Amino acid sequence: MGRLHNLAFQGELTIADKVRATLGAQSQGDVVASFQAGATLSGAELVDLALRRNERDAIAPLLDRSVTLNLEVPGLRLPAPRNSLARRVSRRAG
Repeated sequence: MGRLHNLAFQGELTIADKVRATLGAQSQGDVVASFQAGATLSGAELVDLALRRNERDAIAPLLDRSVTLNLEVPGLRLPAPRNSLARRVSRRAG
């Protein structure tokens, strides 16, 4: 694996009908990582949550909201997932 030099980072936070955050990293002009996150939480709800941060019940109505996370690392090789259930079934069948 090569070394990373001259890293540059970018970020963006958008608060409207949803909260979205985007972060990216580059090394020598090549994208080395990007991360996107989002939640169905409006700006008004976020402000209300901040104002009521000491109240435990303030977050309860927001717990059923959808949240998305996406991390991309080009060139990162991950091992193939091992399906332990499939291995157990094949051992029993054999």
